[in-house]
Amino acid sequence: MTFCTKCWKIGHVREQCKASLQLCRVCLDETSKKEEHNCNKIQKCAQCGGEHHSLHGLCHVIQQYRSELKEDVNKALESGKLHRNDYTNQQHVFSMKDQDFPPLGESEKPRQAIWNHVQTEVRTEDSLCSKTLLLINENLVAMHNSNIRIEEKLEKLDIKLNQTALDTELHQ
Repeated sequence: MTFCTKCWKIGHVREQCKASLQLCRVCLDETSKKEEHNCNKIQKCAQCGGEHHSLHGLCHVIQQYRSELKEDVNKALESGKLHRNDYTNQQHVFSMKDQDFPPLGESEKPRQAIWNHVQTEVRTEDSLCSKTLLLINENLVAMHNSNIRIEEKLEKLDIKLNQTALDTELHQ
């Protein structure tokens, strides 16, 4: 359900709001200067003008909006325009593909053997360092991908939590 935090009406968000004034969430009086606003604590609905919160679940406009939204979502699901994701009991198996982070190639720049006795040691150490760095890079990519998946899950949980909190608030 989309609603505006500027005028408290449903169907649009703050960035799309055409209202010129910021309204109090409770009394719907102008609050462009928050320090000067003294809320009278009398609830007024931005949808119907009733004496309840603007997003109250018992408001007939909110109920109608939710009903239409639910119907639209069900139609979109039935037509295949929208797909319901089931995130319960899904286990994600991590898989790292070679093409995700290809190994670094050898430099095309010719090397000059200045100190022959030191260069073989350096090459061995370079090779070991390269292998270690490659392993570290692979682990970093794996951790990065894992973090992305965790962030996506947290974002979805946050959305669900916000919706649940809003629903709880509206039903009170």
